[in-house]
Amino acid sequence: QPSTTYSYYAVAYDAAGNTSTASNTAAVTTPATPDTTPPSPPSGLAATPYSPTEVDLSWTASTDNVGVAGYRIYRNGALAGSTTTTTYSDKGLQAATSYSYFATAYDAAGNVSTASSTATATTLAPDTTPPSPPSGLNAAVAGATEVDLTWTSSTDDVGVAGYRIYRNGVVVGTSLTNSYADTGAQPSTSYSYSTVSFDAAGNTSTASNTAAATTPAVPDTTPPSAPSGVTATVPSPTEVDLSWTASTDNVGVAGYRVYRDGALIGSSTTNSHADTGVQPATSYSYYTVAYDAAGNSSANSNIATATTPPPNAGPPDIFADGFESGNFSAWTAATNLVAETATVHSGSLAVESNVTNAASNVHKKLPSTYSTVYVRVWFRIKSCSTNVSLLSPRTATNVSLLHLYMDCASGKLGLRNDVTLINRTLASVITLNTWHSVEIKVVVGATGTGVTQVWLDGIDQTSLDMTTDNLGSMNVGDVLIGDSSSARTFDAFWDDAAVSDMWISG
Repeated sequence: QPSTTYSYYAVAYDAAGNTSTASNTAAVTTPATPDTTPPSPPSGLAATPYSPTEVDLSWTASTDNVGVAGYRIYRNGALAGSTTTTTYSDKGLQAATSYSYFATAYDAAGNVSTASSTATATTLAPDTTPPSPPSGLNAAVAGATEVDLTWTSSTDDVGVAGYRIYRNGVVVGTSLTNSYADTGAQPSTSYSYSTVSFDAAGNTSTASNTAAATTPAVPDTTPPSAPSGVTATVPSPTEVDLSWTASTDNVGVAGYRVYRDGALIGSSTTNSHADTGVQPATSYSYYTVAYDAAGNSSANSNIATATTPPPNAGPPDIFADGFESGNFSAWTAATNLVAETATVHSGSLAVESNVTNAASNVHKKLPSTYSTVYVRVWFRIKSCSTNVSLLSPRTATNVSLLHLYMDCASGKLGLRNDVTLINRTLASVITLNTWHSVEIKVVVGATGTGVTQVWLDGIDQTSLDMTTDNLGSMNVGDVLIGDSSSARTFDAFWDDAAVSDMWISG
C-alpha cells in the first residue's frame, strides 16, 4: 500500500522440508503518492555535422519534480538512441544526407515529456582529396643499425593524419611528424626510402622523392673533436648568427647541434647557424656539439654570448634618405616623383608617385657591392589599378634580383624572384591609405644557398621567406624604390628609405 513501511526477511528450505534460520531483515517504505508528473521538454536542441557519418546533438536539460532519468533521441521520427547526459553523437549515418531530430525526457516513474523542438543537420560530404606528396626527403645514417629520415610536410584540404615510410618498397613504419628513425637497419647495407602522406579519410598521396643511405660496416665509436672558436654576432634584434671552426672525425663529421642557454635549438651541417628565434634586448649564451654519422657526439665547444639590440636600434650604415632635402640629390636618378608635405611618415617631407601608364621610381647605386644587405622603405598606397613594385635590390649593373610588390587586384603583398621567376604572396590584405614599412634581407650565396627574409611593419612574413633561394651570383650594388615599368597607374607615397648591413625595421 502507498505510504506504508514493510519489513522483509527470507528462509531457505529443501525437499525434505528442512528450513534455515532467517536472513537479516530489510525494510522499505512505499511513497505516499505515485509520481505522475512528466519532465519538461528538452530545449535548445542543436544538431552539428561532425563528419560524413556523424551528427552531434546537444540541448538544455529538462526539469522534473523528482528528477530526470534520461533522454530519448529520435532521428527522422524513429528512436535513434538514449543518453543520461545532454549530448548525443549519432553515428553510422550516410554522407551528404539531411536528418531531422527531436528529443524527449523521461523520469524514473516512466513519465515522458513532450518532444523538443526539431533540429536538422546535413552530414559532411566525404573527403576524397589526397594530401600533397612529401618533398625533400633526406636519409642520414645515424649508426650501423639506424637511418634517420626527414622531409618537408605535406598539405591537405582537411588535414594530414600521418606518413607511411617505405624501405626498399616495403612499409617499415608510420610517423605523425615529418621525421622517422629507422632503427631496424643492418650494418653495411644500402637502402632506398620514400614516404607517402595520408589523411583521416584514408586518402593517400603519391610518393615522395627517393632517398638512399648505406649503413657503415663497423660501428664507429670515436666521437668528433669539439667545435672551437664559436662566435656570436647580432645582425638584428631578432637574430643571432653563430660561426665556429669545424670539428674533425676519424670517419667524418655529420653535423652540429646548437644550444642556446643550455637548450637544443637546432642543427647545422655547416659551421654556421642563424638563430632567428630570439627576442630584442635580451642576452643569450651559445655552444655547439659535433656529431658523426654513427651518433657519436663531441664535447661541448666554448661558450659565446650575445645581446640583441632593442627594436629600432642602430642607424643604417650604407645609405639612408628621408627626402627632407626636397630634391633627389642623394640618389643616382629619379623619375616622375614629387616632393610634398601633406602626407609624410616622419619629418617634413615625403615623395609622391602619381602616374598613369608611366614609371615612377628613384634608385641609388651603392658605394660598394654587398653579399648581405637589408633594404627598407615606408610606403602608403592611395590607389592603384595595376601591380606596383615597392622596392627592388639590384646588381651594380641595375639588374633586378627580386622585387616586393603590391598586387592591386587582391590587395596583397607579393615577392618575385627575378632570377628564378617565382612568385610568393601573403595571405593578408594590405590596408590602403596607411603607412607601412617593408624591409627585405638579401643574402647572395652560391646557387640555391641564398636567403630572402621579409618584414612587414616589423613582423617577419614567413610565407615570403626563403632560406635556400637562388639569387644568382652577383652581389647587391643598387637599390630601386618604386616601379620602373612604363605601364603602371598608381598613386603612392614614399618616405624614410634605408639600406644597411643589419636589420633596420621598427
